[in-house]
Amino acid sequence: MSVFLLPLGTCKEIEKLMASFWWKSNSNKGRGIIWMSWDRLAISKDEGGMGFRHLHDFNLAMLAKQGATRVIGDGTTTSILGTPWLPNAHSRCVSSTHPGLQNNTVNSLMQIDNRDWDSEVILDLFPTHEANVILDIPLTNTTRPDFWSWKADHRGIFTVRSAYKSAANRKTNSPNTKQFWFLAQILALKDPTKSAKSSMACYYRLSSNMCESSVSSSFGSWFESLQQTGDNDQVCRVAMLCWALWKSRNNTVWNKRNSSVNDVLASASITLDHWRKAQDKFALSSLSLNNSDDRAELWTKPANNCIKINIDAAFFHHENSYGFGIVARDDLGKLIEAKTCYKAGNYFAEVVEALGIKEALSWIKSNN
Repeated sequence: MSVFLLPLGTCKEIEKLMASFWWKSNSNKGRGIIWMSWDRLAISKDEGGMGFRHLHDFNLAMLAKQGATRVIGDGTTTSILGTPWLPNAHSRCVSSTHPGLQNNTVNSLMQIDNRDWDSEVILDLFPTHEANVILDIPLTNTTRPDFWSWKADHRGIFTVRSAYKSAANRKTNSPNTKQFWFLAQILALKDPTKSAKSSMACYYRLSSNMCESSVSSSFGSWFESLQQTGDNDQVCRVAMLCWALWKSRNNTVWNKRNSSVNDVLASASITLDHWRKAQDKFALSSLSLNNSDDRAELWTKPANNCIKINIDAAFFHHENSYGFGIVARDDLGKLIEAKTCYKAGNYFAEVVEALGIKEALSWIKSNN
């Protein structure tokens, strides 16, 4: 499995044999009762599954070492062509076929006497979008050898486990998967207290207040259509209802405490109101210079005659880019200077945060 990509049909047949072995009884008569599908068993233990492996995904994980990215140091050991060294989610290899790039390494694109890219050479040899990605790759002041890095692990080290987890996450986030599994479980609960019926009653009560048309056949389809046509207030109310249903279910199963439909709806409404007030207070906390006694996170002023600099980073995965912002304020909370930066590339969170800190230090040095 670490050398060849097995056919999907072969993987499915092996999974059927594994499932048959798992559910087969000791009497060896028949296949046994299959209480749960293999897809459910293959969910991680943290999410309520058994942690079994999808063989096709596991096969891909064992082959995924080919997806590692080359990180540029001194550029002497990385070939420009044929090596995945661009921080681009769409194409990590250079697409340019310029004859001047043949049999050359990345260090030939750098300035000779300075640790920086030779922009004139790069703009001449590469298309504009590719040249911008290369010019945005940060170079260190000290020379270090090039090395391989695996994006799915925060240490940059490839492991089959991290590759399998990455493949599973992509499948979970795919629009073709069952996005409303959690909601379906709430509405399919079967226990002596009939919490499933209570959940359905909450669903119909809330949906009748929101939709003029007839109620959808399932919570999932209704919630999906609500996200597409409803406003933010309705989506927030439904999301909080799901949380209240799950909380009510846990109280029923573990604490033997039953909740009525009105109790669940009231809990969802009150909790949403508290959450919104907390968000408003957090949004205004950066303007406050006094500590609060309710444990809210507030901006605190620095010592007298000192400047405080706050830095934060943001990622735009769909655009294959990142950015960071810098805000400098004095001991009275007055704004001194602010700066934002937007660049192409795909890096770890730690790297982007470090780039922001580096930019802040450069600003401090230039204003000394």
